[in-house]
Amino acid sequence: ISVVSALTPKSDAAQNLAKEVRALTPPTGTHPLVGGSDAVLVDSKDSIGGRLPIAVALVALTTFVLLFLFTGSVVQPLRALVLNVISLAATLGVMTWIFQDGNLSSLLGFTAQPMEMSMTVLMFCIAFGLSMDYEVFVTSRIKELHDLGKDNETAVADGLGHTGRIVSAAAFLLAVSFFAFG
Repeated sequence: ISVVSALTPKSDAAQNLAKEVRALTPPTGTHPLVGGSDAVLVDSKDSIGGRLPIAVALVALTTFVLLFLFTGSVVQPLRALVLNVISLAATLGVMTWIFQDGNLSSLLGFTAQPMEMSMTVLMFCIAFGLSMDYEVFVTSRIKELHDLGKDNETAVADGLGHTGRIVSAAAFLLAVSFFAFG
């Protein structure tokens, strides 16, 4: 038997329907399957959501330990993680506001749709990795200058001055390459 829902695909109601149908007790000797985009979305959310806290904890702990070993500071890795997460959370919030909630849809010419959870997680991972890479790049230059005997203020100012243009150029090139794909 094939049953198709009249609900809007990927809507909360359609996802709830997939869960409700799966929760029904099937007749003896049958093995009904629930498929379609809504069932796949429910499965994806369950799979990603179930493992995401562990993955986030491992990445945060590993990043903290590596930055601690690199800098010898407890504050620096914590600052890097907190500022990175705040920045990326704001970015994802703006993306949700624009693309999922549909703000600016008339200006940009698109129809608002739910964001794919797997793509959101992937974008967050890529952006986190790149921003931590830039963080290490800038921090290493500041540490080099500090190890050469410069005071904190001068080491930070010179370190940012030496690496700021390189990091900005790398980010610009990455943005241009992403824009070319989209």
